[in-house]
Amino acid sequence: MGAEVDVTADGTTLQVMTQRIPLQESCRVTPNVAQVEITVKGTSIATDVMVTASLHTFSAGTKVSITRREQKERSAGGIFRGYNFVPLERKIQTLFDPEGWILINTRDPVNRRYFGEEPFRAVEENAHCQVRLADLVLNECLQMMVSQALQEAKLDRRFPNNPEIDVQNYSAEKKFEIGPQIHELIVTKL
Repeated sequence: MGAEVDVTADGTTLQVMTQRIPLQESCRVTPNVAQVEITVKGTSIATDVMVTASLHTFSAGTKVSITRREQKERSAGGIFRGYNFVPLERKIQTLFDPEGWILINTRDPVNRRYFGEEPFRAVEENAHCQVRLADLVLNECLQMMVSQALQEAKLDRRFPNNPEIDVQNYSAEKKFEIGPQIHELIVTKL
């Protein structure tokens, strides 16, 4: 404990984000084995790049392949097409546009605090930004879907004189049901 694991990668196609990782008690798996998390970033497409972690006379290695990210196919009939970061004049955090895109307002002070000047990069690199994005997407989708379902009488009106309460209650229930699945799709850094 207290020693540092040195992490290296062969070539220049893979960048090791933390090259020296201190061993702490929380890393210990057994009295003689420790486990550390190593974060790497691909800089170009490559196969079988060797990543090695070493400490004194001990070492462990793995081969890593770097590929392009592929968009997952969406199910037919879905209303959500994706998200985009745009500066909106309206004083809102998000907007569901008619084409099915959730627009994240980069002028909103809270969004700006999380996502900064390079929002796509912030989401790619930071778990807290991924969580923020997942919540924004989930809230906007649920607002749209529940409102539409109530309008088409696919959901019972519990408060006929206050439809906004129905939207809020149904959205909260659905968030509880499908929230973990949405977070699992968007939050990859935890």
